[in-house]
Amino acid sequence: MNQTQPRSLVFFRLLAVAHGIVGLVPLFLSVWFGGLVFGRVRVVPEHGVSMGWFMALALALLLPLAFGVWMLVLAFRLWRPVPRLAGQMFWTHLIVLLVGGFHCVLGIHAIRAAERSTAAGGGLLSPVAFFPFLVGVPLVALALVSLVAASRLKRER
Repeated sequence: MNQTQPRSLVFFRLLAVAHGIVGLVPLFLSVWFGGLVFGRVRVVPEHGVSMGWFMALALALLLPLAFGVWMLVLAFRLWRPVPRLAGQMFWTHLIVLLVGGFHCVLGIHAIRAAERSTAAGGGLLSPVAFFPFLVGVPLVALALVSLVAASRLKRER
């Protein structure tokens, strides 16, 4: 990373802000949903808690939380990038690209199902079919830009 070129530093700082935003959204949603579920709604089944139930709930709350925290860590590291950050960026955003691509494919299938439902006389929830794109498109865009940034960092070793 060339510290003497302000354009290069601005690119990485904008990328850091994007990582911060992408990290805060699942962090706040996970904390909010966890507070909603554990604070207001009775989540313990009447017949007791099974290990599968507990693991499913923990996984649904902790994976977005861990993803948000890791994105914030990357945001702080991107503020002053060093070449050794390239490996972390590459592997993280390769996984993010796969997850975002999966959401986009899911959105395509949801839109096709909404079209079939509308043609059959239903389709009241057809606008919901676009929700996977609200997650997938920003993740794919962030992953592609971050992979470019990782290659720039790797070149400067």
